[in-house]
Amino acid sequence: MPENQSEDKLTDDHIVLMLRQFYPDKYELGNVIEITVHKDEKIIDIKSRIAGIIGITLEQLTMAVTDIYDIQFVLHLPKLPWYPRPQEDKKESHKHKQYSDIYDPNRPLRSLQLEDGSILLCRDLSIPRKLLTPSEEKKIMDNEEKKRMLKMRTVNNRREERLDIKIADVSIIDTPQKKT
Repeated sequence: MPENQSEDKLTDDHIVLMLRQFYPDKYELGNVIEITVHKDEKIIDIKSRIAGIIGITLEQLTMAVTDIYDIQFVLHLPKLPWYPRPQEDKKESHKHKQYSDIYDPNRPLRSLQLEDGSILLCRDLSIPRKLLTPSEEKKIMDNEEKKRMLKMRTVNNRREERLDIKIADVSIIDTPQKKT
């Protein structure tokens, strides 16, 4: 499915996930792709679909469930509980969150307790994560801070439009009055 195209939710047993690809060589996120999945689909089936959407093999795909907080700090993304864990991160596994058996590929998606709008990150394991120097980390942090500040200014500087209410058009009586 092309980027920025969405699928419709079919029933209450379906959820719409926000899929974003993490590029570990650039520490960037791709555009949001909305996918609709059934809560009882197996995790392996969802992974197969995602691999097809982003154009990689199933063996190269790793995924992580996250929230809006984590994607605002792109430096935190390698520390998420990716499944399977990328090779370069296995050396640092003591620093990361531990896995549980909920990532068993034969379990239903429902076991991940996702809701509409949950963010699912994916990553191509054939692309190694760039090891950042302290100056590169600082540059990324500064760029993220600039983006956050710009977003805050945009939200906080929005001017409200004037709202005029014509009193003659407003009635406090629920039923219309008959004119005599």
